[in-house]
Amino acid sequence: MADLTINVNGKATDKSYDACVGERLNFSVTCSKGIVVDPRWHVSGAAVCGDFQMTNNRSTETLATIGDGITASWCFTCTGQARVIFDVKIDGKTHAANLNISISTAKIVEFSAKTDDIHIGLVDSEFHQQGALYLTFGGLKSTKKPGIEWTAKLIGSPSKAGSYAFVQLMKIHRQKSLNKNLLVNMSGSSDGEWVLDEDVFYGTSESTDPRFKQKDGEPEDFITARWPCESTLIKGEDSPATPLFVNMPKEEHLKFDEIMVEEHFQTHLMFRPNVPDSIWVSIARLDWFWKASAQFTKAKEGENGKWTLLGKDFEIDPIASKGYDLPIWSKNRNKILKV
Repeated sequence: MADLTINVNGKATDKSYDACVGERLNFSVTCSKGIVVDPRWHVSGAAVCGDFQMTNNRSTETLATIGDGITASWCFTCTGQARVIFDVKIDGKTHAANLNISISTAKIVEFSAKTDDIHIGLVDSEFHQQGALYLTFGGLKSTKKPGIEWTAKLIGSPSKAGSYAFVQLMKIHRQKSLNKNLLVNMSGSSDGEWVLDEDVFYGTSESTDPRFKQKDGEPEDFITARWPCESTLIKGEDSPATPLFVNMPKEEHLKFDEIMVEEHFQTHLMFRPNVPDSIWVSIARLDWFWKASAQFTKAKEGENGKWTLLGKDFEIDPIASKGYDLPIWSKNRNKILKV
């Protein structure tokens, strides 16, 4: 009778394997004798993913849970138990090999946020020394306080060290009006679809402990833990805003006297094992939003006008929820909003 052994990443297994979410697992089979015909793979239990490319043009590619050939490759995208089965015909008889896989990830001690408020005020501007006038969620020049600042405290996976980062998706709905007439060309919307927010794209993760600083020559846009079970703390922030003006512009195509903004965000806490060809996986998600409207008025022609906040809404100090939904988007923020 032929003996089948399932190998993981080139190493023989004893019918079980401890894996980590996002870890690239390359499966192969060794056979003690006979000619292998019609090989089949099947994976069940935890969700799997073929690839997850964090680029401007692509988000997720999923793989089927079955395959053929002497080798197969999967990444598990959630914790739990999974089973890999390899069926094959050898000298006309069907043989099978099973492999039980336990999938773990980093433990989230805390993933929460602190919020500021919605304002009409001056924010830092490279073009205006005194600052520029904005309708803004936090971010005032006078306070330097972000609209939302989130903190994630983690204990690394028991089986693999890894890297952490934040990726943010958003739904956009902004409208500008003049004399109660909607200005379609000056408005922007993602039509209810999630889009990639490039302002939070592996870019705002920062370590508050010098032990977690990146080594020379390594990227600074995500945090890498060196050992399994290592404690890590990272932070990120955002202050979404839209520009206003002090005096009504003379150019007709720039004029508006009312603005409305409603934007919803998904801030994903991402993890990637320090294993070759592994993928980023979302292990928690912070949902938040801001909504505001403002109107421009002036008493007399030639005088400076005034913006008045008509309404505002946001969730105070939101708390993230654990989960393993891969962030998927249809397009990028900069394709919809120019500012």
